[in-house]
Amino acid sequence: MSIRKPFTALTATAAAAAVAAGVFTAAGVADSADPAPTATVVVAENVSAATQFAADRSRFAVSARSPYSNIKALQYLLNAYGIAVYSTGRYDAATKNAVVRFQTAKGLARDGSAGPITMKTMLNTANMAARYHWSNKNTTKAVQQLLVKVGYRLAVDGSFGPATRSAVLTFQKGKGLPQTGIVDFATWSWMFNPPAAAGGGSTGGNWKSCGDSIRGGIPMSQTGLAKNGFRMAKCMVPIVNSMVSAAARDGVTLRPTSSWRSRSYQVSLRRKNCGTSNYAIYQMPPSRCSPNTAIPGTSIHEYGLAIDVANSYRGGKVYNWMVRNGGKYGFHRTVPSESWHFDTKQRPISG
Repeated sequence: MSIRKPFTALTATAAAAAVAAGVFTAAGVADSADPAPTATVVVAENVSAATQFAADRSRFAVSARSPYSNIKALQYLLNAYGIAVYSTGRYDAATKNAVVRFQTAKGLARDGSAGPITMKTMLNTANMAARYHWSNKNTTKAVQQLLVKVGYRLAVDGSFGPATRSAVLTFQKGKGLPQTGIVDFATWSWMFNPPAAAGGGSTGGNWKSCGDSIRGGIPMSQTGLAKNGFRMAKCMVPIVNSMVSAAARDGVTLRPTSSWRSRSYQVSLRRKNCGTSNYAIYQMPPSRCSPNTAIPGTSIHEYGLAIDVANSYRGGKVYNWMVRNGGKYGFHRTVPSESWHFDTKQRPISG
């Protein structure tokens, strides 16, 4: 039986002092040799309402059913603690064994499950409060991976530079958290465990609430068919229906070349476009595939929130209509090299 402890948040000044107090070198880390975190907890006297709300989100776990990015972030964090494990995005036997090693080091129950107590022990420490020019690359990679999950266009390279700091500040502002640019436990909690929309994801046409309610790939049972054959997350079906009808009134026909995809189909695309090795399928950067193909678990098509539209080429009638009107329904261009791809999850780019 777990006991829920009172929430404590990290202040920037206190965290900086704690980090300055001592740095430990991690040996044998799979991705890079980084300073290993300690278990120091720094308590803030003043906690905002939004930060306190994060306490209610702090009982989260990472398991085999979690989104790809959550599992991969967990693996980066284990590496940050000096526990070597490949960052594959799969909660495999190696990941379970790595969690057991962490639990053993912290005196926790050794069950290999990254439950609420394990995750809080891992993250609610001064040396996990990543910030600008943070030296622990694996901690930064975890931050970047979780930001990519919610739509920020960042390289997961372990460099906590201006782009990552700006993304953290924007994320904190959007959640009503203190805009410190420091990834404290409240920010980690929101990144790992964003709130679902009310009503189990049924939004009655609100694309933003629909997108926020979906945290990872969904099974076919959670999709529905919209007009002209677009298969989408169920809460997006009425929105896509409205968009297709509006385009038709303007003399434009919207048809899909791709919409929702299963995880197995995304794997098959990676095999075809990237290679057949485990690295090629699950780890190789999408830009090295031909054509560019998202890593399984990260494709917004798997969320049921992305569409590839037929005959959408630059300057064409379909493309021009989508660029002018798609945003009304949540659909924006997000992949520079793909004039046909529109989704509701990633950061928009200019037409």
